[in-house]
Amino acid sequence: MEQHFGSKSRSSLRRYKKRLEECFDIRYEVYQGNIDKKWYNEIFEHLRTLMIRRFKKKKEENYELQHLDEIKADLYPMLLQNRATLYVIYANGEPVSIRINMMKDKLAFYILSAYNPDYDIFRLGKLDMSQNISWFINQGYTTYDLLKGYAYIKEKWADRTYANNLVFVNEASNLWNQLKFFFTLASVRFRHTMIKKLKYIGLDKIIHRIKRRKVNHLDKANYVVLPFKETEAIKTIHKNALINLEENKSLIAPIIELAYKHRSCFDQIQVFLKNGNSKEYYILIEDRYYLLKVS
Repeated sequence: MEQHFGSKSRSSLRRYKKRLEECFDIRYEVYQGNIDKKWYNEIFEHLRTLMIRRFKKKKEENYELQHLDEIKADLYPMLLQNRATLYVIYANGEPVSIRINMMKDKLAFYILSAYNPDYDIFRLGKLDMSQNISWFINQGYTTYDLLKGYAYIKEKWADRTYANNLVFVNEASNLWNQLKFFFTLASVRFRHTMIKKLKYIGLDKIIHRIKRRKVNHLDKANYVVLPFKETEAIKTIHKNALINLEENKSLIAPIIELAYKHRSCFDQIQVFLKNGNSKEYYILIEDRYYLLKVS
């Protein structure tokens, strides 16, 4: 990775990792071999939830979600045979990033992954990729294949690409089925040609940037965090009800952002409901005070 990324990029990744570990109790776990079936079922439900949340935020459909039960059934025996891994990042004991890989000889293959979008500010997707690749390198694997399909993060991490050959086999014996085969073949060729041309002029990257800006704008519009005067806060803040964040998941994202900003332990941040108003909250982080307004 030192050859693929410059010193600035590597320094940035280390900074995000250190900040994450300052704010949360972080564990990086690789699971393979003898795995408890009950835990396995639970981790897949976590994965399903993360996939739904992640792609809802991206305003995209997830092709893999509809096949998750099939993947779950196929993966378990492969884990027992050490032909697959589950790479999980925990924050304060909760899975916040889950990645599925498969292996053959010294080759490792990415299958799917998802992470909690509340942790976007820590660049959790990049950290997950970095830690996962480092583990495979340390285990003696020579290649980590991200497989087919374009994704922005694949472009950033891959050091080489290769073409996939799509093979059609025509076993039709009658004229009607042969005509349907050639129509399907022509449609696929046309679609692939158009995609190739659009990628050549960079339109796919432009669309990705526009969608990314739109999603970020929509997310930031959900809440606003304002500094609060200390003298006023001291008089009023402790008169209000203390909030349990485990029971108020919608408040976690802005609190995580404040933890990142102040390099503060997430568990030490206190949140109070303002005067019974379910849309406004006081936040006490170390010796600083904030007012959180949720739209």
